[in-house]
Amino acid sequence: RPLKVAAGACLVLMALVLAMRQDVLGVMVAACLGAQVVGSLLGVWVLSIGEGNEEMKKVGNAIREGSEAYVKTMFGTIFKLLLPFAVLVFIFYVAQGDTRKATMITVSFLSGAVCSSCAGMIGMWSSARANARV
Repeated sequence: RPLKVAAGACLVLMALVLAMRQDVLGVMVAACLGAQVVGSLLGVWVLSIGEGNEEMKKVGNAIREGSEAYVKTMFGTIFKLLLPFAVLVFIFYVAQGDTRKATMITVSFLSGAVCSSCAGMIGMWSSARANARV
């Protein structure tokens, strides 16, 4: 039932956005918002399911512990490399003579890395907790 409500809300939202903005950006914003609503509802639904008996909880805790160690190691390495590569990106674009372009591309590079890392952490967190539930 909640998924049907969410799907209906997404369609209404898409219709409103498309009515206000009849370009590709409006469609993309509506689709992203709709996906966030559906994803949030699915996450709440999965996390509301019980974790099972004690043995299942023990296995789930071991999986969580391993996934958190993996994420910590992986993103630690990524963030150690992020700043030097950002500096290199900036230097290469400044060498072309356009400081504004170099700044924008470097900020975009850093923003992309941070957003991608957040998505990875959220995905690992939710999948490790959903593992024992379904």
